[in-house]
Amino acid sequence: GGYIYREGCLRPQYLNYILWQNNNFQVIHDWEELAATYAPILTKDEALSYAMAATGLAAYFDLQPVSSLRYFTKNLEDTHVEVTPDGYVVHLYSYAFCGCGPHTTSTVSVLVRQDGRLEELDRQPVYEDPEQDNLCID
Repeated sequence: GGYIYREGCLRPQYLNYILWQNNNFQVIHDWEELAATYAPILTKDEALSYAMAATGLAAYFDLQPVSSLRYFTKNLEDTHVEVTPDGYVVHLYSYAFCGCGPHTTSTVSVLVRQDGRLEELDRQPVYEDPEQDNLCID
């Protein structure tokens, strides 16, 4: 059936969640079921955890520059959540694992609406490891 998000390369994994609720296990098959189970999203913490669960993106904290990396920005920003009139903008990270290098780490801004709808607003490269420029991962 459905899945919440896909990860992996040539051998993909399709992720679902199992929830223990009302003394029963319930399989969450897709993001619509996840939203119906999770919403309403009313706090920054709920928006952060929901965005991570629904997208597979990562939270990065306490980022420090590493001299061996290639940077595309002057400032490293920790994961954070902004309140907006439309919901919450969650700033997460994505690492381009599959394929041949370079393997870029990017920031991803995701709008999380109170009803659980998601919208990717922006994706910007942040850094790469030059040692992975010729690395191929399938």
